[in-house]
This record gives sequence, C-alpha cells and structure tokens, in this order.
Amino acid sequence: MSRARLLLSVTSLFLLTTLTGCFDLFGFPNVRVSHNDTWVAYLATDLDADQDLYQLSAVNLVDGTVIRFSEGDEQGAFAWHPTEDKIAYYNVATDGTTSIRVSTVDNPSTGEDVIGSFAFPSNWFVTQMEYSPDGTQLVMSVILSQGELFNEESSSSTEELNTAIYVANLDDGSVTPITTPGEYFPSIVTWNPSGTHVAFVAWADANNDGYIDVSGEIAEETFDITQVGIYNVATNEIEIISESGVVALSPTWIDDSTLGYIALNPLSLSPENALVIRGYDISSATTSNLFSAGDLGIGLLGMSASPDGSRLAFVGLSLDDSGGETDEDAPAVPAPIYVLEIASGELKLVYEYSLDSEGSSGDTSILIDVPVWTQDSSSLIITSANPLAAIAAGFATAFSDEVENPVILPTIIVDIESGEAQTITTELIGSSGIVQSLLFSLAPFVDGMDQ
Repeated sequence: MSRARLLLSVTSLFLLTTLTGCFDLFGFPNVRVSHNDTWVAYLATDLDADQDLYQLSAVNLVDGTVIRFSEGDEQGAFAWHPTEDKIAYYNVATDGTTSIRVSTVDNPSTGEDVIGSFAFPSNWFVTQMEYSPDGTQLVMSVILSQGELFNEESSSSTEELNTAIYVANLDDGSVTPITTPGEYFPSIVTWNPSGTHVAFVAWADANNDGYIDVSGEIAEETFDITQVGIYNVATNEIEIISESGVVALSPTWIDDSTLGYIALNPLSLSPENALVIRGYDISSATTSNLFSAGDLGIGLLGMSASPDGSRLAFVGLSLDDSGGETDEDAPAVPAPIYVLEIASGELKLVYEYSLDSEGSSGDTSILIDVPVWTQDSSSLIITSANPLAAIAAGFATAFSDEVENPVILPTIIVDIESGEAQTITTELIGSSGIVQSLLFSLAPFVDGMDQ
C-alpha cells in the first residue's frame, strides 16, 4: 500500500469516527465471559415485539442454556464477578427505579440492589462497568443529567449533562468520583490485574481552548481527540497519555504495569507512525511501539490483551484499493481478526468474519466489536453489536430493493490455534455504549461544549 493511500485511509477512518463521535465503540466489549469460561453474558434486544428492551442474558458455553436476569426490567452495562458465578448490572425496574443489581446464575430472576439512585446527584446511566480484581468494588463510566436523561436540549451543555468515572464500594454502597463530572467525558474503563490503577478513554481538550470540539479542522490541528487516562488508586491522581495530534483508544492491560493502546496519527506521513499499537509502562512512564500497521493494508479497530498477557487480539479494517469504486452486488468485505504474539512480534490471521447470507451489501467492511478473550486465553468471542454496523445495515436495507431484512451477525467463539469457529447465539445483541455514542454524535452540530 502506498504512503498516500495509507494516509487517505487513516484520515478517512479518523473522519468517520470523529464526525460520528463513536471512538468509544471501537474498544467496547459488548459480551463478557464469566470467571470459569462457562457463561457469556450479553444484552439481548428485540425479544418482545411490543417493547424495545435490553435484556441482560447469558448463554452456557457447555450446554447452550440461556438465562435472563431480572426479566421484565431493562438492563444496561454489566460485569462478571472475578471469582464467583454472579454478575453486576445497571437495572431499570418497571417503575423507573434505577440501581446496580447483583444476581447469581442459579437465581437470575432476582438480585440484590447494591447501589441505588440516592448515590448520585442526578439522573444517571451507566455505559460500562468492571469489577475490581478482588471483587469488592466496581468502576463505572456514568452519564449524569440534571434534567431528563434523554432531553435533547441537555445534550449541548455540560452544565446539564456530564459524564464521569465512579468507583462503587459494594460493602457499603458508597460511590466516589475519580474524575470531575464534565472534565474528560470518559467511556471505556478497565482495572489493571492488581487493582492499583484504572485506565480509561476520554475526550480531552487537546487544543486547550476550553471546549470539547470534535468538528475542528485537521490541517489546523484545532480538533479535540480521545486520549487514554490512567488513575492511580493510591495517590488519587490521573495521568493523561498525551501526544500532540495523536488519537489514543482501546486501552487494554497487557500486564500489571503495561497498558496497551491504539495510537492513530492522521497527520503523519510515515506509514510506521500513522497507526500503531503502543505499550505504556506506568512504572517508568515510557512508551514503546509494539506493532505498526505499516504497509499491511489494514486499519486497526478494537483491541484486547489475553488474560495471560502473551497476546493482543484486534480487529482489522479491510482497506479497499479500488480507488473508491464499489460493486453494488459485491459481498461485504470480511472483517479479519488478528492475534499478535507480543514477545516475538509474530502476527497471525486467526479468522475472517463474513456474511454467509446473500444480499447486496456493497463493497464495505463488516464492523465488529473488540474481540473478547476467554479466561484461559485459548479462544476469542466475536460479535457485532457496534451501533455503526446497525446503522450501516439500516441504510443498506433502506436503499436496496434486494435486502428485505437486516442481517443479524451471529456471536461466535473462535479457537485461536485452529481457527475453528462455533456459533454461541444468533440473538440480536445491543450495546450499553450506544447512548454514549449517540450523545457525542450531536457534538459536530454544537459550537462547543463548555467545560
């Protein structure tokens, strides 16, 4: 791939994600695996034709049994306990009461509300959560609204609509903000293995003009970008991994002191530096390049480290070299899943996720979620709950006479050694991060979001 072609592709990817405000989607895990690799949890949607609910569900990888948690209520973000068969989740009861509830797989229909609405100063919605390694706390990315949560007017002012990261103590139900509401607009959150640090992705005021602006000019470097932050539990301090003009996303802990992330520099003319995977050592505050997309002809989307710290899995975005010409009758370009051996730098194409059904999809890539590792580091869970994929499918359905029904991409488990795949579920899966992305999608139409 030529340098010009790579720059064009990287810039196009940057514009796509920036102008839709959907950076958080490319590192967002929409399925979770239980501690013993027995259950895979997800948000099932379209289960009831009369109600558009997100129903927290789990499928047993051994016998295929499906269970529903707090059936009848609606759920959002969720997280498995690190050592027990129970799951925490954001729950909205039929009367509108919101809480963080914990249920067990043996009794999924009921649960204990461990955090209530009283813990927050206003209406709240959790977009992601994760248990601490010892199971005593939850870290959560939370949207706060002084008015109605989905009030259109509130989306343009951080005085009425804020996001922040909170740590919840499950012993006493207290919550503590670790970022100031409205300061970073965080989304993805993740603990390091020992529970001493929390990494997150956040929009930052990169150009220091006092606003969050995702619609600035790339050439003038007036745009704001997503960056990776690291919260130190002991010191209560936040460090932002900042590089001028570089977008950082998809943080994942490789080991207790090394954070991996994807760095995208739309202004770089060097293929080696335009799109890379980097490792940041929190003990020495140094950064190293682990992998460069270079001339492979692929983009990098969501990325995750294996639990044993030996590999990185990421989604490749197939970049078309046809000069922009497309074939309306061509099948969608398969989404390649790669695994990188960190020690050796060896890259392996593990699987290509493609459509098996017929239909006019155009020459476009299938957008899938960040791969999720099983706890034994032997397999990857692959799904497509990314709202961008749903939007693309919706457009294809609306403008094509040949596509009668949107295609639901099955959730599969792939063995990374053999490349063999098995279907886990064909249910339509929702994303708790879609609210975050839709809120940011309004940003280009707003002059600025006052911090």
